[in-house]
Parts: sequence; C-alpha cells; structure tokens
Amino acid sequence: MPGCDHVEEVAPGQFRATLTLRVPALAGSYEILINVVENQAPRFCRLAGSARGPAGGVRGEGTFMLAPDGQKTVIAYDGEAQLTGPLGAMHPRFAEGVAQTLIQQGLNKLAELARARQGSPS
Repeated sequence: MPGCDHVEEVAPGQFRATLTLRVPALAGSYEILINVVENQAPRFCRLAGSARGPAGGVRGEGTFMLAPDGQKTVIAYDGEAQLTGPLGAMHPRFAEGVAQTLIQQGLNKLAELARARQGSPS
C-alpha cells in the first residue's frame, strides 16, 4: 500500500506495519496491527485490525474475495470501521472518501505488482 513504511509478521497470521499518510487532516505516521481471522486461500480472507496515529484511531474488520474472470481476477471487498479521537469527529462522507481513496491506491499498487511479476507492460 502506498505510504507503507514497513510490514513485519509478529506471529503466525498477525502483522504489524507503519503507514505514513499525507492526506490533509490525517497526516502522520500510524502504527497498524492486522490479524488474519479466516483464510480460505486463494479465494477468501477476513482481516481484523487497528491503527493508531496523531489523528486518532481506527478499529475494523474487512473481507476480501477473489474470483477468476477469464484471464483476470475480480476482487470484491467489504469492511466496517470505528473511528476514535479526532478521526471520529470527521464527517462520515469525508471518512468514507478517504477510505475509498486508500483502498483504490492499494488495489492499483497490487495490480502494478502483479503486472511486474508477470513481466507484462503497464
């Protein structure tokens, strides 16, 4: 994910990361803890996690489903989050917009990495 400074596996299925955001009102470094709650590779994964940083915290859960579609893979996702601190005072539409932007950036990076791995042109 863009802005991710490092990721480390701290226990089986548990990851710690640092993410630096440059989004106005959210700028700063966030400590993230992610747990793999359920994994049915290669089609389904459910994650739960939390993040803490200068603008408050987030705790949530998300699911990711992969399905083949010809030569492509379709990714469907769903999630729910609770915002605390100053983040919790943000207008819900702004918070959703920021979340969608971060998710889209992450998916774009995933597609870029997949193309590079296959040796395909962008």
